[in-house]
This record gives sequence, C-alpha cells and structure tokens, in this order.
Amino acid sequence: MEEITSGIPSTSVMMAAAKTMMSNEYIRFELHLKNGRLDHSLIPYYENVYKKESSMSKAINFKICCFDPYAYYFLITKESIAIIGDAININIKQCSDFAQSQSFKNHLVKKGLSPEINAEELENYLLKECSPVKAWSYLIFDSLNIRVAVRTNIAGGQCRQFVNLGAGLDTRALRLPFGSDSTVWEVDFAPVLNFKKKVLEQAKEVIPPLSKARNVYIRSDVLKVDYWIDKLIASGFQQDKPTFWLMEGLIMYFTEQEIEYLLSRISAISASGSSLFIQTLCPKVDKDQTNVYAFPLRDEFKSYTNTPATYFTNSGFTNELITKSEEELKDLFQYVNQIDIAETNTLYTIGYKP
Repeated sequence: MEEITSGIPSTSVMMAAAKTMMSNEYIRFELHLKNGRLDHSLIPYYENVYKKESSMSKAINFKICCFDPYAYYFLITKESIAIIGDAININIKQCSDFAQSQSFKNHLVKKGLSPEINAEELENYLLKECSPVKAWSYLIFDSLNIRVAVRTNIAGGQCRQFVNLGAGLDTRALRLPFGSDSTVWEVDFAPVLNFKKKVLEQAKEVIPPLSKARNVYIRSDVLKVDYWIDKLIASGFQQDKPTFWLMEGLIMYFTEQEIEYLLSRISAISASGSSLFIQTLCPKVDKDQTNVYAFPLRDEFKSYTNTPATYFTNSGFTNELITKSEEELKDLFQYVNQIDIAETNTLYTIGYKP
C-alpha cells in the first residue's frame, strides 16, 4: 500500500506545489488586470493564502495560468515537509551530476541563492528558514510549472460523470463548476485519499468549493480494475450516460498488458459520447538524465509510446481523436518564455466514443 510520503504518491505533493505557484501567479494577473480588484470568489484565497505566501512562477503566462485554491493546503502539512527533505537527499545529495549541473546552478541563481551553496547548506536553509511553500518554490523548476499549467488547462473538461483514475491530490472535484446533477469519482490508494480528505475538509472551511457535484472516493489500486469498477457501479455510476475519463501521470507506470486490460474494461462501461484523456511519454524522455524534477520516479516507468492513438483505436474512443505534444501546446497557448531545463517528450491525447 502506497503512503503519501513515498513512491509515486509523493509526486502529487510536488504537483500541488507547482499548482500553488500557478495559483499565486493567477491572483497576481487578476490584481493587475482589474486594478487591484478581485472577483468575490477569489477573496478567500487572497486573504488566507496569497497575502501570507505569495511565492509564484513568473514563467507562466496568463493564457495557461489556472487557479487551484486548495493546492496550498497540501504543502503546509508534516508530510510535505518530509517529502522536501527526501527530495533534497535523493535529488541533490545523492545525485552529484545533477547538483553540479549548470542547469541547477542557473536555477539557484535565478532564485537568489549562490550557485556554490552545498547540499547541507541548502537543506538547512529550506527546512529551517523557509516556510514549506517557499521551500517548494526553490525545488520546483519552471518547466514543471509550465507542464502542470498546460495539462490543467487541457484536462479540465467536465460532464455529469467524471472519473479521475490515480487522482492523487487533484482538486477538480471542488474547483471546477460541476452542477449538482454531476458526480466526480476519484480512484487511488487509501493512504492518498485519506490524506487528501483530511486536508480538504479543513481547506473547504476557508475556501468554499465552486463545484456542487457529489464527490465519491474509491480507495483502490487502479490496477485492481474489476474491484473499483464494481465500487463505481455500486455508488451510482450509470453505464448509459457519457463519462469523462481522466488519466494524468498514470499509465506510464503500467505495462502494455495492464494498459490494454484497463482501457478495455473502461470501454465496456462507457456510453456513446464518453471521452478519454491520457498523458503518455515517448521513449526518448529517458535520455534527459538532468531532468530530475520533471520525472523524479523515472525508474518506475514501465511503458512508453510514440503512438498513443493506438490505445484509443483499440479501446473504441475513436471520434475527434487528437494528440498534442508539449511543444504544440505551448504554441497553442502562445507561450514564448525560455525555461531552465530541457523539455521532456510528453504527449496528451483525447478521444471520444462514437
């Protein structure tokens, strides 16, 4: 069973850090565009988060900037602090090539630190002198901020049935404008969803949800497909209604056989008009050995593909099939800023069932 502080689930906290930087940048844009006035829905975040923790990523432009008011609350936990310590130990202390790389030195300078700071000094500064949010701002590269912002934009679709597989600490179930006739199911390991529920119960008292949807947690390994599908149906899933299936940062951890079975079972319970969104990695991603923070668990990856459309044609999600690379999406959002480490070759694909 996966704990939130280790392995794949720990990357959810890193994603929350990137979303917090993005959300603060969103508030900064809104303040600038509206001469210091914010919409009523943004005031709770501004008063309770932004005014205290305004760390942000200025690498993100307004076209790709999204707002996740709940991400911050995952960062101010003891679990987040433990993950920061592990990140320093694994990615800096134990990875001398990365710690001595020019990319990392440039990143330190950009953040106002000496490029010659050693791992012990950096650890002491981040854990003893910085808030968790500020510490994460030093550990998150602009490329990760951009990647999270882009995929948050393109994977924000909604319908009355929304299933998020490997949901991690994603908060679409709260922050998107789902109607009261909608249900959002989230499938992930029990420790992850238990941590998430505990944090969000407190966060919702400060930041009222925009969503009115019913939110159902299914505590399960995503690979136990038959088990969680039974739970899905038992909790009100209607097989004759269109569903949005979301798989972000997930299937690269599965073998081809596991992916095939997962998608075949999803297809079997998906009505016409259902949509499937997946993120995949091309084989050449593994060649970038300096990009530690983009994919910190690269050794866990079990599948790569140059042709993700094959997954869709084999499982019947063949209508309006579109695959976009990160480069194409950056062009779509008119993103022109330079980033500080090489891009990975990530593909995003969406298709609909006839």
